Amino acid sequence: ANNGLTVNTGNNVQLGGTLSADTDVALGGNDLTFSGTGNVGIGLATPTNSLTIAGTTSDTESILGLRSGNSSTTFNNGAQIAFGYNGTDDYQHFIQTRHNAANSNNAMDFYVSDGTQNNTLTSGSLQTMSLVSGNVGIGTSGPTSNLHVENSTTTSQQIIGQFLSPNLPTSGATYLKLGKDLNNRNSADIVFNYSGNNNAANYLAFGFYGTPLAMIIESDGDVAIGAAAPTAKLDVDGQTRTNQLQVDNLPAFCADLNATNSYTATGSFQEVISWRTSGATTLFNNTADFNTGTGRFTAPRDGFYFFSAQLRIDEVSSAYARIAIGKNGSADLNGGLHAIANSASLNGQYHTMTVSGVMKLAAGDYVSVFASSQSDNSWSVQSESGFTGYMISDY
Repeated sequence: ANNGLTVNTGNNVQLGGTLSADTDVALGGNDLTFSGTGNVGIGLATPTNSLTIAGTTSDTESILGLRSGNSSTTFNNGAQIAFGYNGTDDYQHFIQTRHNAANSNNAMDFYVSDGTQNNTLTSGSLQTMSLVSGNVGIGTSGPTSNLHVENSTTTSQQIIGQFLSPNLPTSGATYLKLGKDLNNRNSADIVFNYSGNNNAANYLAFGFYGTPLAMIIESDGDVAIGAAAPTAKLDVDGQTRTNQLQVDNLPAFCADLNATNSYTATGSFQEVISWRTSGATTLFNNTADFNTGTGRFTAPRDGFYFFSAQLRIDEVSSAYARIAIGKNGSADLNGGLHAIANSASLNGQYHTMTVSGVMKLAAGDYVSVFASSQSDNSWSVQSESGFTGYMISDY
């Protein structure tokens, strides 16, 4: 007897009493050690765990074998490993294996307790991950791709994955790569770039390996396509094509003269007033930036704007008449937006003159129509006249 152990001639170990000291039993050249601290060692004399098994890098066989795996489709309470809480079998977690002669449904399944104290693998446990024939399933035991994630909860907003780097430095980036290999254009990148805490310049980007980013979405909602950074809600560097474009709240109007305007002044431009933008199906004032009383359109923001005016001028019988589209109360003959007709073409009766063009306006600039008669002191602009304009783009 050795501290309660007996080794007989067949190299069998029999426990005949309580071990009172460390005991080392040589079995075919391998140590089986029972320490006085309650540890058991296989293959070494000084176990440091409740069970310590030692091997070497030259081992040609597994040093621990568990041979109770299930068939390829069997899920039962005979898990190969169970982990219990605090020396009990409460709140257990499990690892079970499934086996098959074909390359399918060979699996390792991992389960955790759902908070049930006396749970088993099939009751009170949640399947969290399965490794199945080269595929990884999270939330599913039958993954159909290399990574297959399912969420069985019924909440209205579900987060099924998070890729976070808490120690990411300012100006750092995280990448998710998809593709064939890391040669130019053979893989695609999904990028998050961090510019600072709660920074509007933080962005999500998409591109291809070895090329500039194709699209950038900043955290304030601005989007750049082909540009290094957005300078507007949508910033496109390159040709665009669409079969339909709708612009809400486009500054635009179409007006006609509400009544005949009579004039006695000669040789100076007169601002044409008193218009209307309702009363006919073609008339409108889309964003109310056109003042019908003054005849002035005020630019709501910086941009390029198109305007067109046609005026019916009556009772000009000598010299000539002019019309112009002017900015901020000034009709500039050098601005390109004016027209002139001599008295011979006017014939002392009526004549329609037209002018149109593009103007670059800053927010707050206003645009109106002007008319003049060089010599006549009794002439008019008739109600059959029209004025229209709209914004083309920002600048």
